[in-house]
Amino acid sequence: MDQSGSSLLTILYGTETGHAESIAKLMASKAKVLGISSSVRNMADFDTSDFHSVRFLAVIISTHGIGEPPISSERLFYRLKSKPDMPLNNIRYALLALGDSEYALFCQAGKDFDLMLRQHGAQSILPRIDCDVDFEQDAMNWISDFLGRIKS
Repeated sequence: MDQSGSSLLTILYGTETGHAESIAKLMASKAKVLGISSSVRNMADFDTSDFHSVRFLAVIISTHGIGEPPISSERLFYRLKSKPDMPLNNIRYALLALGDSEYALFCQAGKDFDLMLRQHGAQSILPRIDCDVDFEQDAMNWISDFLGRIKS
């Protein structure tokens, strides 16, 4: 998993419990098998200036509290929100949101991040997937679909 920023695919995750990170690492290993270079980045270590080198972006983010992004992703989340004129037109992305449907604001952080990316001009190449607590199969399908789009 390349950390240099020269990867075709940037896999960005925001997590509280580690599920999003696990999915991100699984995606990177599947990308490697397909010959797709990727880098896995925690939102805590990613700045809005890093978007300039991103071509394909996979976002995996959980929701905690009352529809809030994970603490580790708050800085990026709010910096992106505070820069409404920052163009992301060069980015093609897909987003996997993790949550618990027992809560009223199910997958809200993912919904909000998806909206912000679109408002900045990023182009979604797959519909956002909102995963409940039994997310494994949905995550696997999403990974396969997204990597298939990049590979083709």
